[in-house]
Amino acid sequence: MESLLDLCERDKYLIQIIKQYGIDRTGLKKIYKELLENGAGQWIKGHWVAASSLVFGGPLEYLLKNYNKKSWTDISWRLIEYFEQVETGSIK
Repeated sequence: MESLLDLCERDKYLIQIIKQYGIDRTGLKKIYKELLENGAGQWIKGHWVAASSLVFGGPLEYLLKNYNKKSWTDISWRLIEYFEQVETGSIK
């Protein structure tokens, strides 16, 4: 988990997104836990969805924009779909 968060904090694009939404490591850990508990703890086309959702800009921004607005189940399934459909970029 710490290595995953280190990766997020070392990436100049991801850190901008994290700062924009005012989240910290503790918040990212909580998000990861919610993803695991709501179905995103699975491999889809080479991606562990819960982890890949934190280290790719589009999914991370989707998460941070929506985690207080949508249910975790809806968020998790949208992220699964994103990786299943081999989407790239922002998530609508």
